[in-house]
Amino acid sequence: MYFSKKLKQEREKRGWLQEVLANKLHVSRQSVSKWETGKNYPSIEIMISMSDLFGITTDELLKGEYVMLKVRSTLLIVASVLVLVSAFHTNSISTLLGGIAGLIGIATWGYSSREVTQIVKDHLSLEV
Repeated sequence: MYFSKKLKQEREKRGWLQEVLANKLHVSRQSVSKWETGKNYPSIEIMISMSDLFGITTDELLKGEYVMLKVRSTLLIVASVLVLVSAFHTNSISTLLGGIAGLIGIATWGYSSREVTQIVKDHLSLEV
């Protein structure tokens, strides 16, 4: 049921009515309504068009951020251990800095710079 909620969220985030999204995807408003209520699902081609239109991956559209966070968390743990072992073994500051840059790359993998900025803003507003 994640897809229907994500679709509606992305549409509303842009201030689009169902009819606007339908026109952009060359489908009927009723199709969009059925997708948002979970009564039907779009074709693969339309899913890809939606992900392009919203600027998100098809994984985010279909599976959500949960799956990406789990993968990203696992990669960060493994990469962190490798960076520490490598930095202590070579005793090199450049190795450590390169490793940190790699960790930042993994942490922001799959996001556009706009999305990274929004995530940081959301995170900071939650802690305040």
